[in-house]
Amino acid sequence: MKTLNNISKLLQKNFAVFTIVIALVAYFFPNVFLWSNPHMSLLMGLVMFGMSLTMEIQDFKQLVMKPKAMIVGLSCVFIASSIVTIILVNALHLPVALKIGILMCAAVPGGNITNVLTFIGKGDTPLSVGLTSVGTLIAPIVTPAMCLILVRAWTDVDGPGMIKTMIISVIIPLLIGLAMKAWLKTIASKLEEFSPTISLVSLSIMTGGLIAGRKAALMGLDWRIFVTVLCFLILSTSAAYGISRLFRINQYQRRAVAIEAGFKNTVLAAMLAGVSFKNYPESALVGIIAAVMAAVLGSIFANVMAKMPITDGSGKEEIESSEA
Repeated sequence: MKTLNNISKLLQKNFAVFTIVIALVAYFFPNVFLWSNPHMSLLMGLVMFGMSLTMEIQDFKQLVMKPKAMIVGLSCVFIASSIVTIILVNALHLPVALKIGILMCAAVPGGNITNVLTFIGKGDTPLSVGLTSVGTLIAPIVTPAMCLILVRAWTDVDGPGMIKTMIISVIIPLLIGLAMKAWLKTIASKLEEFSPTISLVSLSIMTGGLIAGRKAALMGLDWRIFVTVLCFLILSTSAAYGISRLFRINQYQRRAVAIEAGFKNTVLAAMLAGVSFKNYPESALVGIIAAVMAAVLGSIFANVMAKMPITDGSGKEEIESSEA
């Protein structure tokens, strides 16, 4: 058990490197991961189940404890991010597949990586966890609705089918995990030790499968995909920070909101694109590339934020206790 915990911590600490290694293996040895393509919903379900075991009821209490920050934060995650992405795709005149891929990234909630990055960046980690938890819970309705608005101009969107996929791969696993924490506490506490490993291994297999099944598309990738993803990360993060400042959210909370809106659960976006837009295989690759770039650039961003002083005095006690 101790060995598994050490492996889990090693994977979390070096997630960016691990993801790049998986991507390279999937590209050069696709048969290693091709088997996983029919099971993407199941794998995402395992990711969400692992995530649910780390959640607490108090995560959802952030809505009551910090309603303004939560409402502004969720608006930035889903709405502000989508608006800047629409401007981006029109400015860059992207092919339809890349438009779909990056708009899918804008429509999904934050992922577990944002909680870690917020902690490293000395932001409001409980707020970050609350945003991720609530955002994930409402995603099966919000994400398909956003896709209908954002993507319908270029291709047909199977809204009901996407909702069904989200319920199977997101809501049901989350509810099972939360129910276990409420009524099967002993079992849940034992599983919780391995939940990061469950999520990370499942994410890795998904990444490998999505790349292995799209090797031809990957070889012909438009160079603009990397510029697009970089601009998406920068603009979504900057817009969220600016909007939070406009609404007088304190600096401690702004960091959490900015990271949550910029560094999202893009593997979920890749999975949904792969299932819902099979005529555009490149669209799923956008989410995978965004996940790799977010892991690398997010770590850099969080470390930069950690070195910047908070001048309004917010979060002082929490930061001092985390450093103690």
